[in-house]
Amino acid sequence: MIEGEQASLVGLPPVDPDLYKDSHPITYKVAALAFRGDNLDRYLMGRQFMVLLVVFVIGQCTSPLDPTVDVLGLPSGVKFVFLDIGLATIVFTCVLGQLTTQVNASHCMIDFANNYFALFTLYVAMTIEFTGVMHSAYLIQNILAAVSGKPIQSNEPPKTGFTFAFFWGRVIMSLAILGFCVTVVLYALLNGYTMSEEAEFWQEDLRSLVQREWTELARLHDWSAINCRLFLLFGWVFHFTYDCAWRGQQHLWSVRWCAGFLNYGFQGAVMTTILASITWQYAASAFPIAFMNSPVTHVLLLVALGLEFTGICAGAWVLALIQKKVMGFQYDEVYVGTPEERLANNHPDKEFGDDVGHLTGGGFMGHVCNLSGSISQLGRSSISKIDFDDQDMDVQSGSAPVVKHDAHQDGHDIKLTPFTLLRYTLSVALLAFSIAIVVALIFTGNTRVARDANPWVALIVTAIAIIWLSMIEGEQASLVGLPPVDPDLYKDSHPITYKVAALAFRGDNLDRYLMGRQFMVLLVVFVIGQCTSPLDPTVDVLGLPSGVKFVFLDIGLATIVFTCVLGQLTTQVNASHCMIDFANNYFALFTLYVAMTIEFTGVMHSAYLIQNILAAVSGKPIQSNEPPKTGFTFAFFWGRVIMSLAILGFCVTVVLYALLNGYTMSEEAEFWQEDLRSLVQREWTELARLHDWSAINCRLFLLLVGSFTSLTIVPGEGNNIFGVSDGFLNYGFQGAVMTTILASITWQYAASAFPIAFMNSPVTYVLLLVALGLEFTGICAGAWVLALIQKKVMGFQYDEVYVGTPEERLANNHPDKEFGDDVGHLTGGGFMGHVVGSHDALDGPITSKDAIDA
Repeated sequence: MIEGEQASLVGLPPVDPDLYKDSHPITYKVAALAFRGDNLDRYLMGRQFMVLLVVFVIGQCTSPLDPTVDVLGLPSGVKFVFLDIGLATIVFTCVLGQLTTQVNASHCMIDFANNYFALFTLYVAMTIEFTGVMHSAYLIQNILAAVSGKPIQSNEPPKTGFTFAFFWGRVIMSLAILGFCVTVVLYALLNGYTMSEEAEFWQEDLRSLVQREWTELARLHDWSAINCRLFLLFGWVFHFTYDCAWRGQQHLWSVRWCAGFLNYGFQGAVMTTILASITWQYAASAFPIAFMNSPVTHVLLLVALGLEFTGICAGAWVLALIQKKVMGFQYDEVYVGTPEERLANNHPDKEFGDDVGHLTGGGFMGHVCNLSGSISQLGRSSISKIDFDDQDMDVQSGSAPVVKHDAHQDGHDIKLTPFTLLRYTLSVALLAFSIAIVVALIFTGNTRVARDANPWVALIVTAIAIIWLSMIEGEQASLVGLPPVDPDLYKDSHPITYKVAALAFRGDNLDRYLMGRQFMVLLVVFVIGQCTSPLDPTVDVLGLPSGVKFVFLDIGLATIVFTCVLGQLTTQVNASHCMIDFANNYFALFTLYVAMTIEFTGVMHSAYLIQNILAAVSGKPIQSNEPPKTGFTFAFFWGRVIMSLAILGFCVTVVLYALLNGYTMSEEAEFWQEDLRSLVQREWTELARLHDWSAINCRLFLLLVGSFTSLTIVPGEGNNIFGVSDGFLNYGFQGAVMTTILASITWQYAASAFPIAFMNSPVTYVLLLVALGLEFTGICAGAWVLALIQKKVMGFQYDEVYVGTPEERLANNHPDKEFGDDVGHLTGGGFMGHVVGSHDALDGPITSKDAIDA
């Protein structure tokens, strides 16, 4: 807030406040206070102290005391760079605490400041300045003014009488405080009570230059130039020099009350703010040419911009996008127009004051409010006084701001309510926590792959598995929704998607793909379980309480959350509405070939025997797009069915043997989850319509299956089952086969054959409510946030951008083909997807104008 509010307040002065007085009453309050007299300068001085003090406190909370303590089993070199030097603290403080809000606040100034937190921060900053702690900087300002012969720019009359005495009295008090702080730091340096003994005053010299004098170069880099702050933040590590580490009876001059007080950086913040920040800003304003002409300055600036070029803090752009979406920020021109529009409407911008050559110490100068799309970093104002009526300060919030929306976004976006935002925030936090503790578990060596191979191997395999799982799940959402659309509509614009569709929609290939991908999903999930499931529940992980470890690691909630969010829901959210873009890559084509190859091997073919049995029992035909099998095709098909029965029998025997002899990770049988899975995906589509893709979060419930069929045979101890090679069965092949056939595909076929019986079961209804209840909690709601990031990064467009809506396709003589009547037939298709370009989940295709009218 401190950093973002600065970006807002230094850019708003030229804009007529009447333009946002009604729509943003709190921003108007903030502006009315900040732009009165020299209050903006007072705020900037106070916020500079606040920034440094907050940074010092962060340092106390995150800087290691003992460099020898093990952290996640990291190599000493990595620990030295990220923890001892402090790169980790620098990065997250810079990205989360500064750049993210600055990116948004520089273009959404009016929205950003329209809250009482901003108003409170303004009051705190001005209160700090009012205390006089920083007032010795004004003495330095006057000295530099006298030396340079340049006047001090002010919007207030000269001080006289009590105002004059009160001002200079605070200057004297500030000099005493500054002297005390300098003495404390020097004493600490000489006696070894600090965390470092280096002084890096030149960073602040550069800081002044980058922020004030090199504005022209900064213009060329847009907001990317602000990432040069990364270079300046290395000064924080040495600023911690000033955090005295008093211990035992080593109190400064026997002043016991200050022993703990000095440890938290007050003296460092005061000294750094005055001597290493504000002073250099004043000096840079007084002698700009000398500063710009220094070769050292030029080299340091190039180093800073070079660091920015590496993108070490470029993640701030991604986080800023999320913040903008979540907070509903709009660009300033939505409310006040561009400078040209304001001029045309008789609300011309006021001129910026000529800041260069005067002594105001304003720091970063901000952007002109919406300069017709260009980003020009300009000098902060000592502008002519803006007129505010005192009564306007009492205006109450509540007027709704004007909002502009994109046409496509209106059809797809979810309304953000406080409850939705809370779910998003908590889910993302839970995801981050889950990833952190699973990674920490892996590096304890307490998982099978980490123990048998290496923690890094386990981490890399997990990452690859999650990425592939995301493609497997996302491609399904694409392929089950595209069949009704004429492929000629995307043949030229998306040639790889056309290849994928041409292969998948030929004959019964889509059913073959769906069977193969089901095995792939379960096998990948089993592998992830081997990489992330703990072997010894007593091993310490990040010092977590035993109850937390039990829920997140032993039960596996952490693995379930990040697998479900990262490996399934994120891509499914995008692939269900951006089907054409999602499948337009060779990774999707490769995944399709792998799934069909798995089906071709015949490992799953015993499911077809179950399909035929159910067809005979129910008297319902098996729906097919291919002629009946004859000759070699018939023999090859049923030969693979027999082979599959043998494999299935072996797998079931292995699992039962392991369960009876205690070789599995759990001894519970959870067959009913897959029953529910079939129901949720196929028979309760009407209820799923009401929840759109949120209903798929019930998958959270299903991922527990791997824990009950994975084996824990220790290689080399002679306990291998039926003489099978040691270790092979530990990685879940038999569980994936058995679960795919008996606990997934079989129940899909059965649900298609007897839909009414399944829907009429009270147990099914209760379990469905439980699944939807879990979704309602938002445990996986972070997938919506990640999907937004993925969509932006990958450049996905909604399908109607390429092929239009169903109504538009009908009007252009490209009506959608009809979906097959899947209910009551045995196809095992799973989730049926969305109609391409439709904004309503699970709509049927539109094939006539009568359907539109209806």
